[in-house]
Amino acid sequence: MNNNYLWNNLISRMSIQFSIEDLPYLYYFKRETIQLCVSYIKNVLKASHRRSIPHFQTKLKEIEIDLYDLFCRWNFTSLFRGLFDVDRCLPKENTPFIMQSDLNYYLSRFQVSGDDSFIEFPLAEFQSILSDAHLRTKSSIPPRIMYPSDVQHKRLTSIYKGSDFQQDSTKLISRYQYFGGLNNSLSVPNTILNLFANQNGFQSSHELFGTPLNTYTSFCSPFADEQIFSSHGSFFQFSDFRSDTVYFANPPFDDVFCNHVSDRLLDRLSQGLFALIVIIPVWDTEEQKKLGLKDFKLPFMCYRKLVQSPYLISETFLEKDKFPFYNYFTQRHVYISNTHLINLGLPVDTDKIVEEWKKLNRTKSI
Repeated sequence: MNNNYLWNNLISRMSIQFSIEDLPYLYYFKRETIQLCVSYIKNVLKASHRRSIPHFQTKLKEIEIDLYDLFCRWNFTSLFRGLFDVDRCLPKENTPFIMQSDLNYYLSRFQVSGDDSFIEFPLAEFQSILSDAHLRTKSSIPPRIMYPSDVQHKRLTSIYKGSDFQQDSTKLISRYQYFGGLNNSLSVPNTILNLFANQNGFQSSHELFGTPLNTYTSFCSPFADEQIFSSHGSFFQFSDFRSDTVYFANPPFDDVFCNHVSDRLLDRLSQGLFALIVIIPVWDTEEQKKLGLKDFKLPFMCYRKLVQSPYLISETFLEKDKFPFYNYFTQRHVYISNTHLINLGLPVDTDKIVEEWKKLNRTKSI
């Protein structure tokens, strides 16, 4: 009996380890955590006499919306650090979760320094919220469970290896709906990924960051149970880098997370070269000045580490309004950010990538 048979048999008996019944407690944690962050920001601004700033309430509402995106990133950072309870789908109790640096950034938009404020984040209150969620003592009404788009449903059925597709696909999309990953899952268009299907000297492409819901080729994803949907596991454990494949690293746009990503990519390249395309936002203060963009005066160590490494082949600036990403949920092209397209390791025809990607500008979604 060969190993492939044993592995496929094992996969077929797996399932997505997520409890739909726990959604009310999870949404309680999400709602209360975000409201606590908004209250903290409001109290710091009030104490700093900045509450009279024009459009104060409108700007706070914008921050609250941003925090729902950050909530997803905080969860994935917690997962990466081993501080996440996968069974509960919550950060572990008495561990860091909320990133003060993110809250400080929003305070800085009001010309207030969080580090200089005498008001501290109410950590004990947050831990109480987290404990209530773990103990399932308080709950909120979750939104209606979404359904995958036509493109996603076709993809999921084609890569599924289990025995109860309806149950596993519902659990999968419910988990990402809870995290807020629906707004954090824009992808490299499949037209670009297709450039390396048995052409240009390569056999295929591989997406190092994604989920079964927002990928087109072979891929890595955050949770081990997603192997049932053909995931190759977490990027941080993935090691099967091949010379005949182009690897696309389009990580969640988060400073801390991207910094860890760059460290691991450079470590893997030091063990053997492979063709790598990294797509990250233009957040470095020097690059923002050079390109005439708004300068947020923040360092972006991920970018510096990559372009100053001995593995750099080339880098290209992709303007926000000319290079759309793809949203598999809405089946539309979306313009999100100015980005860097960086080639490391083995050379890839990035001119061809830019040429084909630019053709998608203002075209109808597929």
